Amino acid sequence: MAVKRFQLTMIVDASALHDVTAAAAGKSSNVQIIPVLAEHDNGAAPSSARIPARVVLVPWMAKHKQFAINDLIQFAAEHGHRGAAVYAVAAQGLKDGLLERISSGVYRTTKKLRAVAKLAARSNGAAPPAGSRQSGHPEFIIGLLKGHGGALRRVEMADAMRRAGRAAKSLSGVVDRMVRDKLIKKAAGGGYELTDKGRG
Repeated sequence: MAVKRFQLTMIVDASALHDVTAAAAGKSSNVQIIPVLAEHDNGAAPSSARIPARVVLVPWMAKHKQFAINDLIQFAAEHGHRGAAVYAVAAQGLKDGLLERISSGVYRTTKKLRAVAKLAARSNGAAPPAGSRQSGHPEFIIGLLKGHGGALRRVEMADAMRRAGRAAKSLSGVVDRMVRDKLIKKAAGGGYELTDKGRG
C-alpha cells in the first residue's frame, strides 16, 4: 500500500513554535520555518527599515556559551523582532554548525559562531552591541537592504543605523562610495537598491 504524503501549512504563535517544529521534525522529511512579520499581516508595507534578525542576534549569541531560547526571544523583542524570526535564525544556525542543541529550548554556541562574529565585528559586517558607536560600513548597508527586500532612502538607512547603535554621520560618504563601486544604485521609485554585484 502506497504511503500518501501531505504538505501542511499553519501559522503558530512563537511560544508554541518550538514544540510544534520538534514534533514535526520526527515525522517529516522537510520542515521549513517562515517568519510572519506583524506589519505585513494586513498587507501594509513596513513603515521603516528593519535590521535583519541575524544581524541583531548573532553578536548576542556569540557572547554566550549557551543560552535558553526564551532569553534570545526577549532580546529580539527589544530590537523589534518576533519569536518566529528567532527560531528561523536558530534553525539556520544549527544547519550552519554555529549552534548545537543541548536540550529542548537550550542551545550551545560553537567556536565557529564566535569566529564568524569576531570576523564580522572586525569588518563591521554585523551589528555591534547596543550602545556602541561605530561608523556605517558597506557590509551593514548590504545586510540591511537584503533584510528589507527593497529600496531604502538615506534617511531610512540612517534611522536603522542609529537603532543599531551606529553613528550615521558618515552615511552619505559610504552610500556615494557604494554607488561608485556598483554595489548599490538609485531605484526608480526613490532611494537605493542592491545591484547584482551587491547581492553577491
